[in-house]
Amino acid sequence: GSGGGSKGGLGGISVAPGYGANTQRPGNVKKIFTDIDSVAWANEAICALADKGIINGKSENEFCPDDFVTREEFTKMIIGVMGIPADGKENVFSDVDDNMWYAPFVKTAYEKNIIKGIGDGRFGTGSNITRQDMAVIAANVSGLNGRTEESFSDESEISDYALDAVKALAAAGMINGDENHAFNPRNNSTRAEAAKIVYELYKYMK
Repeated sequence: GSGGGSKGGLGGISVAPGYGANTQRPGNVKKIFTDIDSVAWANEAICALADKGIINGKSENEFCPDDFVTREEFTKMIIGVMGIPADGKENVFSDVDDNMWYAPFVKTAYEKNIIKGIGDGRFGTGSNITRQDMAVIAANVSGLNGRTEESFSDESEISDYALDAVKALAAAGMINGDENHAFNPRNNSTRAEAAKIVYELYKYMK
């Protein structure tokens, strides 16, 4: 599944340039997907998280790294990497169906002050998550704060609510700019990008 089926996990993450300055080789992690050569910078993250059952491919051998990630898929990844039970009780969002696979993860993330929704009492179910929103959630989980002196070429495009989070993660080396030193805050995150940042969180919280 793509993070929403019975298998759960990170139904597909592909990290594009701009996530993680500390790209490493997969090392001893077994490569299990046949379609991730194009995202060599994310290979270790994808394989390690798949090995730990935190993410899964869209099929047995395909990860689909360039597909986008929905808000509920990323929320499930975050709860998985935190290693906490998805046992949230309170549903405060009008667009979260209590009977759907993602409901326990969204409820838990809300109760842990990891997510807040998109306003008007909605979580944003079914919407692709943006790079800046992913950074906000990652900062909430890690507790990282502080700002890097370095700035992105498109910093003016980063929303006010996300700027501190983006700066904090950049200072920690979890995210960086593309070849033009742009963060592309409003771009939708790919599965590879999501996998990379989730793996950086995993290493940080170990």
